[in-house]
Amino acid sequence: MRELTPTEPTAAAGNPVTTRARRAFSAEGASHPGRRRTENEDAYWVDEEVGLVAVADGVSTAHGGGVAAEICVRVIGSHFARRGSALRAAEGPSDCVVLLRESLNAARAEMSAEAEVRGMHGMATTVTVLLRHRSHVVMANLGDSRVYRIRDGRMEQLTQDHTLLAESLRRGVRPDPLDAPRLGATITRYMSPRDRMEAQFYVDAWTDQDTYLLCSDGLSSYVPELAILDIVLRSSNLEDGVETLVDAANRRGGWDNVTALLVRLRQAP
Repeated sequence: MRELTPTEPTAAAGNPVTTRARRAFSAEGASHPGRRRTENEDAYWVDEEVGLVAVADGVSTAHGGGVAAEICVRVIGSHFARRGSALRAAEGPSDCVVLLRESLNAARAEMSAEAEVRGMHGMATTVTVLLRHRSHVVMANLGDSRVYRIRDGRMEQLTQDHTLLAESLRRGVRPDPLDAPRLGATITRYMSPRDRMEAQFYVDAWTDQDTYLLCSDGLSSYVPELAILDIVLRSSNLEDGVETLVDAANRRGGWDNVTALLVRLRQAP
């Protein structure tokens, strides 16, 4: 894995419409508000026909985080549903990065228009997208929602978290443990109508039966990675897997909205 630098579904908070096409790209998603919150500000998108999944986690209830998350995944999904010919013509991952950036810009533009109408100028969301293109998956990330790859019984995080804590650790600086929760909750890159922050892009060459997990921090912050891996490996199918992952986060307190998406890739017969 390397970093790259630079029917239409509808989505509601935590609930997509999924196009059904059992083929080389299979995906399932599940979302829950958690046990401590009444609103679900996560949103996700699944389109098996295109080979696209996305998860977004609204940053602030008071400033329309849930609205931002819903707009983000819906516009990204709709953009690719309309751009099928461009995706088919893409020659490689770099072309897919261009298409992903277009979709993010379209989402930001709609968020800006909605912010004007609603007076929610502080709306913001994380967003993580995975797009399959031939022998690769291409990912875009802003924030602390994650992509993991499960292969040969092992799980690896493919995206970087954009938080003050993660950035300190990448610099080799270990903060005071008392400061860690605050730093971990401070997002340094996000999707917003006001701030044009650049996503990070990654590409990974997939192999037969690879599984990819996209999740909001409501899962990754509360369920240990070894427990996540065990659930995925033991699950009878993708639907069972995402439901069990969400249940696991709620059993550990359900302190946050939680969303999990699983993608399985198979070589075409």
